[in-house]
Amino acid sequence: MTTTANIESILTQLLTPFDLVAIAQSPGRYAVQKVQQTRRVNTLATAIIQSDDLKDGSAEDGYISDGVANVSIWQGRKLQDTPYSINVISEDLLQNLQATSTDQVFKINPLIQVNRPQAQNNEFKIFSRGFATRRASRNGVFLDRPDHGASMQEVEQVEVLTGLSGFLYGAGNIGGMVNYVTKRPTEERLNSVTVGNTSGSNVYLHGDFGGQIDQEGKFGYRFNVLTQDGETATKDQDLELNFASFAFDWRVNDSLLIQIDGSDRDYHMKGLQTGWSLGDDEFGEQAIRPSAKQLDSDLLWSQKWAIQDSQNQRLATNLFWDIDENLSLRAGYLADTTDRYYTSADSTINADGTYTQYAETDKASPSRKAYTWGSFIFIDIDFNTGDIAHKMVTGLRFSDKERNDGNNAWSNGVELGPFSLAKPGYVDEPNWQYDGEYSPYLLSKTTTSNFSIGDDITFNEQWSALVGLAYSSIEDKRYNGDTTLRTHYDESALTPSLSIIYKPIDSVTTYISYMEGLEDGDHADDRHQGLEVINAGESFKPLTSTQLELGAKANMNGMLFAAALFEIEKPLEYYLLKEEKYEFVQDGRQLHRGLEFTATGKLTENLTLVGGFTLLDAKIKEQRAQPELEGNRPDEVAKQMFKFYGEYAIPAISGLVINGSLSHTGSFYSELDNKEELDGYTLTDIGARYTFNNLTNPVTLRFNISNLTDKRYWANGSYTGDGRRMALSANVEF
Repeated sequence: MTTTANIESILTQLLTPFDLVAIAQSPGRYAVQKVQQTRRVNTLATAIIQSDDLKDGSAEDGYISDGVANVSIWQGRKLQDTPYSINVISEDLLQNLQATSTDQVFKINPLIQVNRPQAQNNEFKIFSRGFATRRASRNGVFLDRPDHGASMQEVEQVEVLTGLSGFLYGAGNIGGMVNYVTKRPTEERLNSVTVGNTSGSNVYLHGDFGGQIDQEGKFGYRFNVLTQDGETATKDQDLELNFASFAFDWRVNDSLLIQIDGSDRDYHMKGLQTGWSLGDDEFGEQAIRPSAKQLDSDLLWSQKWAIQDSQNQRLATNLFWDIDENLSLRAGYLADTTDRYYTSADSTINADGTYTQYAETDKASPSRKAYTWGSFIFIDIDFNTGDIAHKMVTGLRFSDKERNDGNNAWSNGVELGPFSLAKPGYVDEPNWQYDGEYSPYLLSKTTTSNFSIGDDITFNEQWSALVGLAYSSIEDKRYNGDTTLRTHYDESALTPSLSIIYKPIDSVTTYISYMEGLEDGDHADDRHQGLEVINAGESFKPLTSTQLELGAKANMNGMLFAAALFEIEKPLEYYLLKEEKYEFVQDGRQLHRGLEFTATGKLTENLTLVGGFTLLDAKIKEQRAQPELEGNRPDEVAKQMFKFYGEYAIPAISGLVINGSLSHTGSFYSELDNKEELDGYTLTDIGARYTFNNLTNPVTLRFNISNLTDKRYWANGSYTGDGRRMALSANVEF
């Protein structure tokens, strides 16, 4: 094709919409070629983001993530046009928060109530829309177990879907889903080293390395290694963590991508903090809860020999295949092994103002491993019926979990104390006694499957719909120590999903969604609040819940806004107190109605805002076992939350950015009887970072102070929140 000079700009305008580009061959002569897109594939439990942007969610863009998404079975919609509440914490924001655990991530999320920090059990426990969530997925593969293997150093972004997810993922969390996206190979060579301090004298060294193996860019790699050790801000508490992960991408051709990744994580906490419960005396007088200030969280209130060890290994693969322009296939598989050991000392506050402890250990058992497998496969077909466009999808999700235990794995419990609440009381570690020799056995096996079929229907530029149906199954087996079957159920349910989407203008999306979901029933623990559970080990049948959601999203003037009104109804499970013992029961229902709002992006060229609020009205209804609970609020669920995080780039000093956050969690009740209301709390954080851009290798210094005012508070009925903490780090890329 020959043309005149100065035609390049005109050709660019004409060809760009068709993914074409004009390449100058010689003066006045051009060749038209197809643009070679670099596809960056990230995977949500909620979605797979495929973005042609250089860096979706970058600090320069105000941390907005709005790429093309796959929400479980649904594929190809921007997050703005997806009829679900999805919140994304990008890699840049993770780095600038100095996120070394999930605590820093959830702390700024206005849709999440942090119920227990990760350090308490090497796992998060959060509330989303008033429902507890402890499980997570990775790269789109859901794992049916508590999350014991999360290290933020290997995570590219954290994605949270709030609300019912049963149709999307089968038996799952009613409140929502958390997904970690593994860092993928980089197009350019990456060598990044960070040295930092999390708090106290606990320091870490982290290396992040990535790039392409061959010149054609078919093979890419990413390695992350971490070592961490030292005393935390809690006196006599030491955290040691060693971690390594890898990720490989193989671009077989332009239409086929295969990903493989894995990790090994070794976690050791010495000085595991205690949990608190309220006791009573022989006359039935209950203890009075001390203030959180009195139980100073900078002190270790358990025992110096209380520990938690956890080893986790993971191996996974994902496949994306565009078979032709109308047919594609997605698949993923993840295998996870976790081995955990405890020595605990749980505390009971007595009516006379002292406290006692119940201590036990399982560290003498050679193995109490949990094996979890998860997988999915979906086939997508695009076609038209007249002027109506369809994206039909069908597929299967599968998860299998085995948990091993052992006869005499746990020692006999030992009563310690009483101790004065004026300061922690310490004793030597007991000489642990067991009822007999340890012998391993399979404790439980849970299998879930979810067969889905759906149609993403586009009527015109303004109206579209998502229509789907899922057949979800749960089989749960629990065994006695002699390998005989203790409990067993095998239940299934057909769960529908319907969403109607309307776009009045291109920058605004509104929707209404209805969804049903199946959730596995819980198991009765051996003890609750320091007391025996009379039906310990009993398994309960699955629960079916419903959700109605009305939402709107808008992307305008550098900001992404999202709001949702929701109503969720779910069967209720709780511990019923009977004569100084608890019984775990399924009785009544929970009705949660609320409003969520988030805002993310650039308010001005130099000012970034990430924040929002949740207003929640949660009630118990249809009580039979305890009619006095009717109308009460579920325990530990806050009425409202608001959280705002902001950054300001100082114009006069290039590379200097200051930040701060304000988060408020409303009051909540410690128990279902609503007799004890715990105060809400407001936390303030500040920080700064400075990047030396004029150096040969960029260096970034980061400094953050959390809980600036050293606020002392009860995070839930059993644990107090952290006081003031300071984090420092220095990063260099070369």
